Amino acid sequence: MEREVMLTQTAQKILLFLLKKDGVPAKTIVDEGGVNNTPLLRALQELEQLGLVTEKREENVIPRRRLIFLTEKGRKVAEKLKEINEIITS
Repeated sequence: MEREVMLTQTAQKILLFLLKKDGVPAKTIVDEGGVNNTPLLRALQELEQLGLVTEKREENVIPRRRLIFLTEKGRKVAEKLKEINEIITS
């Protein structure tokens, strides 16, 4: 039996933002993506558990920042979300 997964609006915003600008710190998503800090952290955990995003530590920078990236699966989901949004808003 397949389980149904519903992404929160915050999670959807994050995926769409990363589709345009991948590999950014969480602060950039807050500042430029219109996402509040508290729901962002919960949504990032949810997206990571679903295998849609991954975090990597930035190398050769002190302090090392955590950068958020779409996974291949996450990119596919984000592209579908973008298509759906384009259909709805056209």
